[in-house]
Amino acid sequence: MWQRKGFCVKNILILMILVLGANSYASGVSIYNCSLGYNKQDAATQRDCLYDKVEKSAYDKPYIDFTGPSNFLEAITRTVYKGYDFGTGGPLFVANVASFISNPIATFLSPFSSYLALTFTHKSDFMPWGRRKVIHAQGSVAKITMRITNGPYTGLLSKGDHKGLIRLSVAVPQFTGNFIPGFGLKFFVEGKPSENMVAMYQLAGQGKDSNFFKHSFSNNIDAPDTAPLKVGAWIFKNAMDTITSGGKANYLPLGNFARVNGDGTSVASAVAPHHLVFVPKVEGTYGSDYSVNFREELRSVWKGTSSETIYEIQAFNTDNADESEVGKVIGTLELNSKLVDSRFGDKVLFFRHPIFP
Repeated sequence: MWQRKGFCVKNILILMILVLGANSYASGVSIYNCSLGYNKQDAATQRDCLYDKVEKSAYDKPYIDFTGPSNFLEAITRTVYKGYDFGTGGPLFVANVASFISNPIATFLSPFSSYLALTFTHKSDFMPWGRRKVIHAQGSVAKITMRITNGPYTGLLSKGDHKGLIRLSVAVPQFTGNFIPGFGLKFFVEGKPSENMVAMYQLAGQGKDSNFFKHSFSNNIDAPDTAPLKVGAWIFKNAMDTITSGGKANYLPLGNFARVNGDGTSVASAVAPHHLVFVPKVEGTYGSDYSVNFREELRSVWKGTSSETIYEIQAFNTDNADESEVGKVIGTLELNSKLVDSRFGDKVLFFRHPIFP
């Protein structure tokens, strides 16, 4: 009985954070209005923000001109958390709760769809000004290569090496007692906005098992089966419907990856799988002690070689709801640098969610 109550409380907490995330988009400047100076805002003013005081050097680089993973990694490493300061966001979480309590529900329910729609339409690699990253707020970033060796797919899913960034993160803070891992992938396209993909295990998470590499991730996950998560999915779906019809909150298509090449040229006849499954191939023991911040463990994943396989990539051409299709291995996801936790990665770096088939 107590386990059931605890599970219910966790789901309610997750839903509350989803609501806080949407509320943060709507209220913008109410409590936390600070980022790393990638726009024209006064740097001195931003440095005085309540929860994000960073060195002036973090503002000197014109982030908007970045064109590849190495440039982004420079900004990330220059704002890295020191020692065991992982930017876990305890004060920020409390501030967001205060914002949630102080604002009447009617104030932020109405703009849910329009503000959440930015998740799918914002083409910049940087968070919109004033927007707080509440969901997946803590993560670690590294350079990666998506090495495609097999398959009929086109564009950024065609055979070859595709360079980009990966951000491993958790949907809610670890202190909530439920570990919900996922990652975002970002691949740069010459002269055009980057293409992004997000994948995770499942919305419900994996409890107090903090092994980031325990389960496979996918852009096609099981539909939520609890009331709080269903409400969150309904909110997400409403935002999708303001842009295009027929979308599903638990599925983000890959058509954008198949329609463009890394050099910026368009693909005339795009071919994409229905979804991908990323099967972990990381060696070692992770998550044995839940009290250890997951990003402390991620710091040791990269062993220092030029390229290390962390996921095998399997492609599926159908939804495979009945599990009759066997995934076809089309390549690997390889780590090319150390996974770094930083203010830039947590406050500024943005991963647009694909929505069009």
